[in-house]
Amino acid sequence: MTGKVFVLSLHRCGTRSTDRLLRDLGYSTVHWGRMVVREKPFAGLTRADAFAAFLPVLGRFDGFSDVPFNCFFEDLDRTFPDARFLLLTRDVEGWIRSVRDHIGDRGLSPFEALQYGLHGDIPSPYITDWTDAQLGGFHEAHIRAVRRHFASRPGKLLVRDLHADAGPAICAFLGADAGLALPDIG
Repeated sequence: MTGKVFVLSLHRCGTRSTDRLLRDLGYSTVHWGRMVVREKPFAGLTRADAFAAFLPVLGRFDGFSDVPFNCFFEDLDRTFPDARFLLLTRDVEGWIRSVRDHIGDRGLSPFEALQYGLHGDIPSPYITDWTDAQLGGFHEAHIRAVRRHFASRPGKLLVRDLHADAGPAICAFLGADAGLALPDIG
């Protein structure tokens, strides 16, 4: 088992499945920031202030997935230089459909707002007001930004399609002999 592992995938890109896989490999994990802190105080915080608020949590676990951890990839890389990073992707149309089904007509939670504000202004706090082009643009911007950040350091980031034998690739990347499949959690 390597040191810390951070899942930089957007929500609805297998973050729960990846969390389960990491737990099966022996990592102590936290999926979704709300599992360890109250989300409401994060409303309106800058990304830097939110990261500072999460620092105490980062020492208590080995694996992190879902919002807001995916928003902090640059800070996490600086703070944990020996960490490994995972980015699972999926087709943009399927991701948009999944996001719309997941969020529905409710407003973005504070952690979701951190994620959606990462690569520019949020057009609306309601996903129902976003066009598919805006959501797709965000999806692509996140993947580009993560890849660009790690481009000069091979071996720090694994990028894998969610549906392309991601489990065995993650196991190999982390040095685990298990070769487990990525659990299908939905």
